Amino acid sequence: MGKIRFMDHAPLHVRLSMRRFCLLSLLIFLAAPAQGAELVDNRQEYTNCLALARQDASTAYEHAVGWQGLGGGEAALHCQAVALMYLGKNDEAAFRLERLAESSKQPPHRRAEMLAQAAQAQLMLGNLERANADQTVALKLDPQNADLYVDRSVTLFATGDYQASVRDLDQAIILAPKKAEAFALRAAAKRFQDQVDAALKDADQAVALSGGTYPEALLERGILRRLKGDKAGARNDWVALLGQHPEGETADAARRNLELMDVKGAEK
Repeated sequence: MGKIRFMDHAPLHVRLSMRRFCLLSLLIFLAAPAQGAELVDNRQEYTNCLALARQDASTAYEHAVGWQGLGGGEAALHCQAVALMYLGKNDEAAFRLERLAESSKQPPHRRAEMLAQAAQAQLMLGNLERANADQTVALKLDPQNADLYVDRSVTLFATGDYQASVRDLDQAIILAPKKAEAFALRAAAKRFQDQVDAALKDADQAVALSGGTYPEALLERGILRRLKGDKAGARNDWVALLGQHPEGETADAARRNLELMDVKGAEK
């Protein structure tokens, strides 16, 4: 009997980058309004700048540079870095975010978020070691943040250190026991260590916690069910995924897995 082939989702460090990219508009700086009618309201300016970065990053960057000259401070610097990430200039964005986190007067948990975004930029560049370093410092600043453990677990997974990835996910689940993403990722990390039964248990939990709507959990459970010989169960998961989320890389992986399973069945 030949080895069962599967098509996984996009590389997990790319997944993390995409997930974090959606969080770039997070309001890290709660800037107080500037004094004087001639100066801008920094809080509103910050919100507007991040919104503009999603739509027109080049204009947002130039706007943030001008705003910095009007007293925008750290918030303006952060918006510049976010705009650079949207422009695909991840090397410069990572450098600026790391420098800002080091010099910022913001509370530790906000500095940790800056480093999490810097790690995203490093991941987009494929700099796994640098991403890991940023995430490790972020966790020292905010050790009760489950998302930071999830982030670093994905980086560790991408390096092939599946045991360390599981350890970080264990901690994330302790801190956030209803976090479906952590269970789905731990299922994948356990599968890569050939711990299929334990992985399937985690995948079941991820599906249950998400109400059957989290595409990565359905994809992972389908793969594990197929490994256990449950072709009907695998098909149900992948078809459910495609019915809810027909577009994107996770859907493409489910579609390809269905094709591979059908071809293998036809060959018998």
